Amino acid sequence: MKKCLYLYGAGKWGRAFLESEEYKGIKGNYANIIFYDSNKEINGSIQNINIAHDLWDNRDDKDIIITCGSWYEVYEDCILHDCKPMYIFDRDSSKLLSYKQMCLSKHVLYRNMECIHYEAVREKQINDGVERFKRTNDLFNNIEGVGLMLSNLCNYAYLHSKCPAHCIREKEILSSETVKRIIDELAVRKFDGVLYFHIYNEPMNDPRLFLFIEYAKKEMPQCKVLVYSNGYYLNQVMINDLEEIGADILAVTGYGREEYKRLLALDVNIPYRIVWGDLDERLDLYKASTDDGNREYEPCRTFITTVNIYSDGDVGICCLDYKHPYKLGNIMDNSLEKVLNHERVINIQKNLLNGNRCDLPICRHCNWIR
Repeated sequence: MKKCLYLYGAGKWGRAFLESEEYKGIKGNYANIIFYDSNKEINGSIQNINIAHDLWDNRDDKDIIITCGSWYEVYEDCILHDCKPMYIFDRDSSKLLSYKQMCLSKHVLYRNMECIHYEAVREKQINDGVERFKRTNDLFNNIEGVGLMLSNLCNYAYLHSKCPAHCIREKEILSSETVKRIIDELAVRKFDGVLYFHIYNEPMNDPRLFLFIEYAKKEMPQCKVLVYSNGYYLNQVMINDLEEIGADILAVTGYGREEYKRLLALDVNIPYRIVWGDLDERLDLYKASTDDGNREYEPCRTFITTVNIYSDGDVGICCLDYKHPYKLGNIMDNSLEKVLNHERVINIQKNLLNGNRCDLPICRHCNWIR
C-alpha cells in the first residue's frame, strides 16, 4: 500500500518544488499528496493538491518533504513530533537534500535527533529554574549548568586571532583538587543539570578529562556531562570512548567545509551538534558604545543557564566575559553556593531577567540571550 506524501510548506518553496524534476520523479510513488501549512489563511489547493492544517492530528503512515524557507525550524518541529522528514527541498539548487546535506550546504548548526530532543528538555529545565529562582532568591540551587575551564590552553589558539585563547600571556591550569571540590559541592545538591569542562580551552588537550568525567558521573549520576571540542582530536574511536566513559552530550566546531563534513560523517549515538567555525566579535564587548542609552534589551538568564568558572578560579558573568573583570567571586576563596547566593549576584540576575543590563558595561554592549 502506497503512503501519503505531505509537502510541509505551501508557499513559494512549495510551488517551486511542484515545478522541479525532483517532484516529477517521485510523485508516482504516492497514492495521495497533500500540502501542509501552519498558515491557516492559505486554503484550497495548488495544482489539484489539497492544503491541510492538521499534520500532527493525522497519525496515518506518511512521508514528509519540507518545502519552505524556514526548513530548519520545521525539521525541529517534525523531530519533536517523532516524525523524521525524508528530504528538504533546496530552492536554490532545486534538489532534494537530506538534513545533513542541507546543513552542510547552508553553513548552519547541525543537531542530531537526540540533540533536538535533549535541547527542548533543557530549555524547559532552564525556564523552570528561572521561575524557582524568582520565588526563592536562591541561585545556587536553581542553576542548570556549570562550566569548568580546566586550563586556558587551546591547540587552535595560535590560528584564531578573534578567540580569547589567542590573547593569553600566562599558562593557567585549574587544579584537580578544585575541580573535584566543585563536583562534590554540586553532588550534595544532587545537581542534575549539565557539567562542562570548557570555556575557552580545548578540553581534549587535558589528560585529566576522562578522569573528571568518570568522577562526575560517579558522584552525580543524574547530571549530564557535555564535552565541547574544536574537533581536532575527534574521530570514531574517540567518540566511542567518550560514550563508553559516560559523556552525555558532544558538541564540536567545524572550522571550514571539509572539517565540518568530516565531523558530520561520524557516528554519534548521544546528543551531537556541530557549529560552523565563524568566530564572533566578542573581543569588542569591552569597548565603549555610544548608543547604550537607546537600546532595548531582552531578558538574560545567564547564571541559571551556565555558571562559568575560569582557570584561575574566577566565577565570570558569562562565557563572553573572557577577561572577567566583573567577576562574581573566586572559587578558591569561597564555596560556589556562597559566591552565587551573594546579594550582589542575586540582584544582577534579577535585573538581567527584567531586561536591565545597565549594572555591568559588558552586559550593556551585549545582545546575546543566554
